Amino acid sequence: MTADVWLLLTALMICIGHCTLVIYGAFDGGLGWSMLELQGEKVFTFRKVIWASQILWAASITFVRLGLLHFYKRVFPTPKFKLAANIVFGFTICWCLTSIIGTLAAYRVYSFEVPIDYDQWLLANSLLNLAQDVATLCLPLPVIKNLHISTRRKFMVGGIFCLGFFTVIASIVRTAYFKRLGGETPLQHTFSATVVYCTIWSVIEPCNSLIAACLPGCAPLLRKENRGLPTVIRSMFSFASLRSAGSNRSARSDPQKSKIGETKGNATTPDDRSDSYRLIQLQRMQA
Repeated sequence: MTADVWLLLTALMICIGHCTLVIYGAFDGGLGWSMLELQGEKVFTFRKVIWASQILWAASITFVRLGLLHFYKRVFPTPKFKLAANIVFGFTICWCLTSIIGTLAAYRVYSFEVPIDYDQWLLANSLLNLAQDVATLCLPLPVIKNLHISTRRKFMVGGIFCLGFFTVIASIVRTAYFKRLGGETPLQHTFSATVVYCTIWSVIEPCNSLIAACLPGCAPLLRKENRGLPTVIRSMFSFASLRSAGSNRSARSDPQKSKIGETKGNATTPDDRSDSYRLIQLQRMQA
């Protein structure tokens, strides 16, 4: 497998872990609970969930971008495009390190005092993330424009890459909720709901990015040739029906084989028939 596949698989594992964390947070971590219900250790459990969610979000979205950039460089191997992709690649890694180190340094689970305005830092971090989404998705469009193919094909190829723009929408919504979070305090009744929305969209964005990053590789399934999606589906059903028919034939043949075996077991051999004939003749002579 190529490097982009490994990067996307890593992103998938992190996304699964992030989703599991959020589910745990909703059940037993205080996520979505009223601030009045968070007492004792539940307060610190809630803060741990938020702390870990921020780190997993940054890691998952970064691995998706790196995998997509590697895919770009394989598909469009021109020197200028590779240079542009490497610049975005380096910026993405720097942003990820900044995001994770900033969270580890500024967000303290067992202390409510932070050295920076953490809410404003989250907002700035989200804006940089939004800029990266736009840059990553728009990166291949100039190359697609210069391809020597029909305009219809250009729109089709560009449309596959632009399906990831829902990721930009998710990033915008997430940024809007973080902006709202910066203007609220834990004592407000809307604070808990805002935290939930921030967390949910932090899950939606990388998961949707992962789906969008896999779409270009699924393009051959939509072709009209023999390798198209309908043919693949028909092949799957044909394979399943052949296996079912084979099992039915073997089930029908087993009773016949058993009957044949029984008949063979009950049948008399020529030696047996001759012995019976001699016994009958002997009885007649004695009579």
